[in-house]
Amino acid sequence: SSWLLWWLDPDISKMLFPCLKTMDRDLDKRLPSTTKAQESLHWVYYQLGVRNNTIPQGLSQLLLFSRSLEAEYKDTKEGVKVVNQ
Repeated sequence: SSWLLWWLDPDISKMLFPCLKTMDRDLDKRLPSTTKAQESLHWVYYQLGVRNNTIPQGLSQLLLFSRSLEAEYKDTKEGVKVVNQ
């Protein structure tokens, strides 16, 4: 029961079911069909993060990471191919 409720959660279901998607269709078509790029990005983030940071250091790293994601989103929306290494 809780498993089904998780999949029916609006934030989850809109990623799975095309009829519920809210993302622009053209942008959605340009995204990779696998999650490899996202998994790679998670790995990069974990490698960048230093353990045992102070709270201000951790927040600063999150802000920089967030700005990086925003720049990639803007580039993708403008048609620039984003390559995560």
